[in-house]
Amino acid sequence: IKSLKSNPNKNTIIALSCIGVVALIVIIIILCAIFSGGYKKPIDNLFNAMEDGDGKSLMKIYPDVLLECDDFEDKIKDMDYDDAEEYFDEIADQLNDVAEEDYGKDIKISYKVTDKDELSNKKLKDIKDSLKEQGAKNVKVTAGYEVDMEVKIKGDDDEDEDDMTIVVAKVNGQWCIPGGAYSLSAD
Repeated sequence: IKSLKSNPNKNTIIALSCIGVVALIVIIIILCAIFSGGYKKPIDNLFNAMEDGDGKSLMKIYPDVLLECDDFEDKIKDMDYDDAEEYFDEIADQLNDVAEEDYGKDIKISYKVTDKDELSNKKLKDIKDSLKEQGAKNVKVTAGYEVDMEVKIKGDDDEDEDDMTIVVAKVNGQWCIPGGAYSLSAD
């Protein structure tokens, strides 16, 4: 910097400018990651599963701590599925089939969050207790929201707009829909 004051070199100025720009980009990325609404990820995965019949996307809405417990695996086997992936593929296919029956092929779902209310400590504890009752162990629920949305569903034959509310929670560091697949049926 001393040599820059006494002998401003064009290459040095360019290099320092580049370093400043890179530092600014890194700061912006970090701030976006922290404040970008990670709570939306499970909602995105739910709608992707409905659009494409994608069981892997549907599985991602579910808390890992629950997917990994023995009780969940036993329940899957009791329903005559080989594994969780087969179970979620079946549910996602059914969700997609229902959407296609109502709206036609090439389903697209978009949403706009209209309100987001932070869950009380009591509701976070209720989610934790519910997950433990389902067999999950070492559960930490650190945040959660009740998310109100305007949802637009559009297919080749029809389109619709409706209001929807989903509860999302951060369980063991993962944003998910705590009810997961238990709140959806494969009937």
